[in-house]
Amino acid sequence: MEKYGGKMGEDNVRFNNYVFKLMDERIAKEKADEQKDGDPRKDFTHYLIKSRDPQTGQGYIEDELRAESGLIVVAGADTTSTTLAACLFYLVRHPHVLAKLTAEVQNAFSDVEEIKTGSTLGSLPYLRAVIDEALPMSPPVPGHLAREVLPGGIDIGGHHIPAGTQVGTSSYAIHHNEDYFPDAFSFKPERWIPDPSAGITEADVTKAHAAFCAFSLGSRGCIGKSLAYVELSITIARLVYQFDMRQAEGETLGGGNQELGFGRRRKNEYQIFDRFVSDRRGPILEFKDREVAVK
Repeated sequence: MEKYGGKMGEDNVRFNNYVFKLMDERIAKEKADEQKDGDPRKDFTHYLIKSRDPQTGQGYIEDELRAESGLIVVAGADTTSTTLAACLFYLVRHPHVLAKLTAEVQNAFSDVEEIKTGSTLGSLPYLRAVIDEALPMSPPVPGHLAREVLPGGIDIGGHHIPAGTQVGTSSYAIHHNEDYFPDAFSFKPERWIPDPSAGITEADVTKAHAAFCAFSLGSRGCIGKSLAYVELSITIARLVYQFDMRQAEGETLGGGNQELGFGRRRKNEYQIFDRFVSDRRGPILEFKDREVAVK
């Protein structure tokens, strides 16, 4: 007799058991650290364990911490690593973009150890544009984030949708809408920086931002958006500052090809697979330590 939920249900149970085990191990380590001298490891979980309701003084019970573990693992890790992989995939396939980004970072910093969160890192427009271009090109959450239609229903595309219906549009579809992102399948960080000489107006950038939904929108928008930008900015800036990089010879993993079928044949598009967050393969790159001149 087949189990309720089939393979999807079994996979969900296996995932939950895995992240619950990770949380249990982390809670045990936190308790052990409390018995030792010195500072404990102050990661996300540390602050969750130590957090208290300001009115009641009550903290999270262990079942509540376990419930948070899946969100921490999936939304707090896979999304950032997918975007980083996409950025590197596109950078090595667009040498002029990589060269321009490298020059911006090297002109802003005199040593790799200076690259950390702060006003200098946050003031690099091309670095932000590269990240903002990779996110819609290969969104880390490519599917739809469903919303429930409120009482009274809603009209969408000439059709009346009754209250209680779950509706949504995939972020991948929105981000490849040519009305907002002209030449949407081409990697063009310049589209995020107004430049009349290049034909990019303030209105063009405003329109692109209006459709940008890689972190969702509204009250359900990603609470970790600012942290994700910091993580990506530091990592990418350090990589381009310290290393020359290129696609490994003979390796095409990550790009589209004929065998992947309809919609996945663009060799210069990083392929993502909808698993709520993205599954992906590659890219495979080669790095060489760069001799950086001391300023």
